[in-house]
Amino acid sequence: MSISCNILGHQPDRGGARHDGEDHWTRCRRCGTGLIRAESKWRAASADELTAHGENVDAKAELDSAAGL
Repeated sequence: MSISCNILGHQPDRGGARHDGEDHWTRCRRCGTGLIRAESKWRAASADELTAHGENVDAKAELDSAAGL
């Protein structure tokens, strides 16, 4: 995490946000930290949320592949 993010908070890349079937995800434009959309704000994701996100992305890729996409 950058010093700017410690002081000002993360700056989400809203244009790069994606939905993994469960949550909206993006990265901080300053430091690259994975961010998750929670209620009315973006926040840094926990280790458990990052693991679940990886599983969701993998499952979506398998479904897309099976559908020929």
